[in-house]
Amino acid sequence: MTHSCDRHDGPSRRCYCVCGCRCPDCREHQRLYAARHSRDKAYGRPRRVPAEPVRRRIEQARQAGIGWKRLAAEAGVARSSLYKVISGQSQTVSLRTAKAVMSVKLELAEGAYIPAGQYLTALERLHRKGWRKRDLGVWVTGDPNTRSLQVRGPNIKVGTAKRIVELVNLIEADRVACVGCGKHVRQATLCGGCRVRRNVPA
Repeated sequence: MTHSCDRHDGPSRRCYCVCGCRCPDCREHQRLYAARHSRDKAYGRPRRVPAEPVRRRIEQARQAGIGWKRLAAEAGVARSSLYKVISGQSQTVSLRTAKAVMSVKLELAEGAYIPAGQYLTALERLHRKGWRKRDLGVWVTGDPNTRSLQVRGPNIKVGTAKRIVELVNLIEADRVACVGCGKHVRQATLCGGCRVRRNVPA
């Protein structure tokens, strides 16, 4: 008897349980799982652990701008496993799922919000040095037609904050380039020629 199921990528215990495949390879996967389960039970090794730490990790990821679906993909676990934790359907998770989720490094996503205080201060400092809000807006948004820079509220997106830091570093190194043609410019993000071509007021 050969493996004939096309729903899964080759023989597996999942194919054995879900599709009912009884080919030698799928049966071997099931045998190994059963043997490991019996051995862990005999030695007192937990197969499932409380879901609360995983639930807290999902919340931390959400605050960092990482949704639970992306977290599941990063951890290499089934979405359904995390959904059951979020919805409260499951109070325990497998040890493998818990380890995989907790091992994911949480880096702030571009769309996550962080306190805007220091970045607003940096923009205000550039404005006092002679940079117009229109030019600051062009750089931060990447849109040459931006009329002004509007940052409201106590928080700012991570992507916006990164662009502000990048602009400050370029200004300090005197390496700001026109976003239209790449020419070196001072206290602007569009050179004179690009302003004329794009009909942008001086």
